[in-house]
Amino acid sequence: MNLTSLLVLTTLFISVFNGLPKTSYVKLVDVWLIFHLIVPFCEVIVHTAADVLRNPTIDESEEEKRAKAKEKKEVEANNLLEVI
Repeated sequence: MNLTSLLVLTTLFISVFNGLPKTSYVKLVDVWLIFHLIVPFCEVIVHTAADVLRNPTIDESEEEKRAKAKEKKEVEANNLLEVI
C-alpha cells in the first residue's frame, strides 16, 4: 500500500507542480507534497529493515542446505537399521 501511495503522490506532485506558476522560492504546497512523499518512503525502509532483522538466517548457502539434508538422510538410515 505504501508503494501505491508513493506513486499516487508522485503523480499528484508532478501535476500540481506543473500547474503552479514558476517562483524562485519554496511554496508551502511544495513542502507539504515533499513531506508526504518522504513519509511512505521511510515507512517502506523501516518495514524492510524490520523484516531483515527479524529473519536474519534466510540466506543459507546451498552447501549448508545439502549438509543438513545429508545428515537427515543418515539419521533416517541409522534409525531404519536399528529397527531391523
